[in-house]
Amino acid sequence: MIKTIVVGVDGTEGSHRALEWTAERATELHAVVVAVFAMPPASEFVMSIPPLPGEAVSDLRRHFEEQWCRPLRDAGVEYRAYVVEESAAHALLRFAKRENADLVVLGAHSHGGFADRLLGSVSYTVSHSAPCPVVIIPAEARAA
Repeated sequence: MIKTIVVGVDGTEGSHRALEWTAERATELHAVVVAVFAMPPASEFVMSIPPLPGEAVSDLRRHFEEQWCRPLRDAGVEYRAYVVEESAAHALLRFAKRENADLVVLGAHSHGGFADRLLGSVSYTVSHSAPCPVVIIPAEARAA
């Protein structure tokens, strides 16, 4: 039985579709959702770019909670929302283990096969390392 679902959130169309799908499943299953937005650590940026000011981070956290998590709230799903400073794949895997998740959901980003291999795909890493099943929702609907 699925009791806890971890979902990756990043404001993209794929992420929004993943949240909608998760809200529907969580409603059906009476599951708790753990929504995770991972901001890349400052060390991943060019050293000459200054870190985001505290106010900008606070605004981003508020936007995450108020806007991006809206499908969960609108569905009346019980959820917890976290903003963390680490790579998305690492954050999703860490929360899946920490929360003893029964399922991880994330939206696909279609950069193309070579770009995903070059950049390192979050979907690939999570699907090959998660301690539970992973559902990857496409960014756009496709005809059957």
